[in-house]
Amino acid sequence: MAVSSVTTSTRTSQPIAASTYAQPHLTMEPDRSFDEEDQNVLTKLVPYVEQFMSDSEYEELDTDDTKVLLFAGSLAGVAEHWATYPIDLIKTRMQAINQPHGARYQTFLRAGWKIGKTDGFRSFWRGGSVVVCGAIPAHAAYFGVYEKGKELLGQDSAWSHLASGGCAAIVHDAVMTPTDAIKQRMQVHQSVHKSARACIGSMYKEGVGSFYRSFSTQICMNIPQQCLHFALYEQFKRKMNPTGEYNVLAHLACGGAAGGAAAFITTPLDVTKTFLNTQNTQGKPVIRGVWNGFKTVRSAVGVSGLYKGCTPRTIQASFGTAIIWAVYEGFKKALSNS
Repeated sequence: MAVSSVTTSTRTSQPIAASTYAQPHLTMEPDRSFDEEDQNVLTKLVPYVEQFMSDSEYEELDTDDTKVLLFAGSLAGVAEHWATYPIDLIKTRMQAINQPHGARYQTFLRAGWKIGKTDGFRSFWRGGSVVVCGAIPAHAAYFGVYEKGKELLGQDSAWSHLASGGCAAIVHDAVMTPTDAIKQRMQVHQSVHKSARACIGSMYKEGVGSFYRSFSTQICMNIPQQCLHFALYEQFKRKMNPTGEYNVLAHLACGGAAGGAAAFITTPLDVTKTFLNTQNTQGKPVIRGVWNGFKTVRSAVGVSGLYKGCTPRTIQASFGTAIIWAVYEGFKKALSNS
C-alpha cells in the first residue's frame, strides 16, 4: 500500500504533457459510416444540380403551365420592389416639386442622408406594404403576358419582344397605378397619411379617379420603357449567354443594363407622373393628363427639372431589373424542372 501511494504521489507531482491527452485521439479510427452516408447524399444531389445549372435547352423549358409563370413572376416582383424601395422613396422625394424648401434635395446621397437623419431609418420603407400587395398580381400578369406574347409572336423576333413588352406594361399598370398613387402620397416629406388605410380613405373622398390620375402618364412612360427594356434584355442575353443556359451573372448583368438604360430615357415622364400623383388639391385646380402635367413641370422647374431624380431612378431600375430577371429566370427554371 505504501509503495502504491508513493507511486501515485510521484506521478501527480510531475507536469503532464498536452500530448498525453491528444494521443488517444490521434490513434482513433476514423468514422467511416459518416463519410459513406455523406457520399450517398451528394451522389443523389449531383444530378439535380447539374440539370439545373447546365440545361442547354433552358429557353425551351416547358412553360405552358401558366401557374409556373404567374408564381415565378409574383416572387420576382416582390423581391425587386422590396429590395429597391428605399431608392424609390428617395427618387420620389427628389422629384416632388410642391415640397417645402427644407425637403428639396440636390443629390442622391445627400437626400438619403437627410431623410435618414430627419425621418429615421424606418421611413425608407413607408408605404412598402402597399407596393408588395400590388406587386404580387401585377408582376404575375406582367410576366405571364410577356411569355405568352413571345410564344404567339415568335421567341427570336425583336418585334415580338417589343410588342409583348408593351402589352405586359399595359396589364401591369392597370394593377399598379392605384398602388403607386397611394405609395407616393405616403412617401413625400411630412406626409399626413400615417397608414395605407388612411391614405386610401383620403383619396376615396377625392373620387375614385384620384387613384388613376396618372394612368395615362404611366402608360405613356411604361410602354416605351418596357418595350426598350425587354428588347434590350433579350439582345444582351443573346450576346452574353448564347448557349441559353441558366447563368445568374448573365441575367443580373443583362437585366441591370437593359433596365437602367430604359429608365434613364423615360425619366421626364416619370417626373410628370410623380407630380400628378403628389399634387396638393386643397383649394387648387387639379391638373390632369400627360401633356398638361408635362407643361406644368417644365414651366415650374425648367427643362433640367424634367430629369430630377434621374440618378436614383436609374440606380433603382438597374438593381431592380437585375434582381427581377435573376429571380424570375431561376424560379421559372426550378418550377418547370420540378
